[in-house]
Amino acid sequence: MAVVGFPVTFIVGHLVDRFYVQYILALAFLGHIVTLFILLFTDAWWMAIMFGVVVWGVVNGFERIVLNIVWPNYFGRAHLGSIKGLAQTVMDGHGSALGHFSMIG
Repeated sequence: MAVVGFPVTFIVGHLVDRFYVQYILALAFLGHIVTLFILLFTDAWWMAIMFGVVVWGVVNGFERIVLNIVWPNYFGRAHLGSIKGLAQTVMDGHGSALGHFSMIG
C-alpha cells in the first residue's frame, strides 16, 4: 500500500496547489466510499490483494496529504498539537469502544 501511496502524495500535493483543499478532501472521502463498494464485490484472493495494494494505497495517499493541510488551515498553527492530540484521543476512544461493543454483541 505504501509503495503505491507514496507516489500519489506527489500528485495530490500538486492538485492541492491548484484547487481548493476542500474539493480534494471531498474527493478523498468519495474514494473511501468507492473502495468500500469495491471491497463489497471482491470475491477472489487476488482481487483482495489488488484492492489492498492499489485502491487502498491511492485513497490513503490522497488522505495522508490532504488531512495534513486541512488541520493547520482550519485551526492555525499555534495550538495545532494540542488540538490534534485531543481529537486523536477522542477518535481512538470511540473506535476502541465501538470495537469492544461489536465483540460483545
